[in-house]
Amino acid sequence: DVYKRQVLLGTLPPWGFTNPPVSLAHLAGYARSKGYGVDVLDMNVDLYHRLGREWEHLWHVENKNYWSNESTFDLLLELLGPHLDWYADLIARHPASLVGLSVVDPKERCTIELIKRVKERAPEKVFLLGGPACMTTEYRRIFTDQIPDQIAGYALGEGEQILCDAIEVVRRGGDLAEIPGLLCHRHGDLEVRRRERLLPLDRVPFPGYEDFELERYPGDELIVEWSRGCVGSCTFCKGKMIDGKYRVHSAQAIYEAMRHYKEWLGLSKFTVCDPVLNGDVEVLEQLCRLFVDKELQIEWRGEVIPHAGLTPELAQLMADAGCTELQLGIESASNTVLEVMKKKRMF
Repeated sequence: DVYKRQVLLGTLPPWGFTNPPVSLAHLAGYARSKGYGVDVLDMNVDLYHRLGREWEHLWHVENKNYWSNESTFDLLLELLGPHLDWYADLIARHPASLVGLSVVDPKERCTIELIKRVKERAPEKVFLLGGPACMTTEYRRIFTDQIPDQIAGYALGEGEQILCDAIEVVRRGGDLAEIPGLLCHRHGDLEVRRRERLLPLDRVPFPGYEDFELERYPGDELIVEWSRGCVGSCTFCKGKMIDGKYRVHSAQAIYEAMRHYKEWLGLSKFTVCDPVLNGDVEVLEQLCRLFVDKELQIEWRGEVIPHAGLTPELAQLMADAGCTELQLGIESASNTVLEVMKKKRMF
């Protein structure tokens, strides 16, 4: 039903190509759970396959400056241009009026080039951007300087509710500026109405990844999200500004999602992309016991804070439950530096 295809979500290179993008999977799953029609276009992995192994180095993180530097990107555009034109034709023909693009450094210039091409073909398309590259005036400047009138709004923080509101507003021809959490550039950097975070987090369904051809991603694991936000307030980190206070899915909801991914997608390895796995030790213990008691044979890894709750007993339980690797954010061995970072209270 063409009428029900109300939004097209997409992302551009460069980003990891071994796993489907978790942000688009969550956005699509949430909007679909509310009855909206969603299509997803992962141009990042598609372009990776189009260019072939000869150009794989462009996706390596040490080469990100090729994409963010104006001079090198102009050279890169000679390679990318025909493919961006192909995507622009596809998006221009797509029945959805609303297009949402996920943006993180260094995707900005590639995203700008695609939007310009789509607008030449279909000026009526409404573009919204979301992701870390939208969060501050400084981050947004590349967009507001180069294509200020071609982006209708920037989602600040959690995008699920903003996306659903935007679908409704565009459908009825309303004003996007009325949506809490959405910054419309034509109004300048005025204070945006605050958007309440989703609570409890179980209101956000785990994505089914039905929008992605998993065989196109050469990795053997899935990136998953068990919580949002962080228990810390480190001075150097923008994570809390994006995700807010710490919220975690219930242990039962996480278990059911992991069981589903193993049984239906055939995947048993997971990277948890949360800033902190052990933000709620009680939930983590409950989850590990579920994995052990239900004999769910999976492997998982993630990041933890080395606070007092990370006991040898919990570490052993995590290992028994399939945890194979932990990354610890120590940052510094200097108490003075930790104090300045506002991190000393945690360890």
